[in-house]
Amino acid sequence: MDMEKEPERYYDWMLWKMRQDKVRSENLKSNEIDRTSKLGEGISTSDKVLTREINKIKKQVNKIDKNLEELLDAIVQLQKQKDG
Repeated sequence: MDMEKEPERYYDWMLWKMRQDKVRSENLKSNEIDRTSKLGEGISTSDKVLTREINKIKKQVNKIDKNLEELLDAIVQLQKQKDG
């Protein structure tokens, strides 16, 4: 992730934040595991890093679970329409 200094002025900060979010979303899409707690630290197996990765996985599982629930509801509705 780009670790440039956080700007103090509002509009500069907004642009900076958008760049940070874009980089973060690109990293999530790539499914790469970030094994460092900070950029440039090298490979680390600290509890902090492992906890962060576990939390990312939990969020992904929760999203999958929610999507599955919505799909199952849709199937039930379609079945009711077919039978009714």
